[in-house]
Amino acid sequence: MRQGWLFGIRDILSKHPYDISGGQQQKVALALVLLADPEILLLDEPTKGLDPLWKLQLAEMLSKLLERGSTIIIVSHDIEFTARYASKCALLFDGQIVAADLPRSFFSDNYFYTTVIQRALGDKLPGVIGLEDVNIC
Repeated sequence: MRQGWLFGIRDILSKHPYDISGGQQQKVALALVLLADPEILLLDEPTKGLDPLWKLQLAEMLSKLLERGSTIIIVSHDIEFTARYASKCALLFDGQIVAADLPRSFFSDNYFYTTVIQRALGDKLPGVIGLEDVNIC
């Protein structure tokens, strides 16, 4: 099972889902969904419980799906992940989309719902939304 190896879950495949951590549960759920090689993928909080390295791996997997033509819709409160990897962002409020834009514009024009970096440095470095945008020398 290549997906078990890819997700680092081979050791837990024989365990009951309640006997593994939340991050491991998330990896199992993602592996099962990705086994279907979906054309349209709807994910609700896919980064929940994942450490930063696994978030990078998830981003790479989703990128490969996009390259193959899949459509991916993610609902997330993980602002940094969304700002870095989304191609378009939208804010839902009271069942309605109240704002939608490309990530850079979406997070740069919003002080309340934005990245930590933009909130801290946005007034000094306009357009900065992620650490990768900051040149630290």
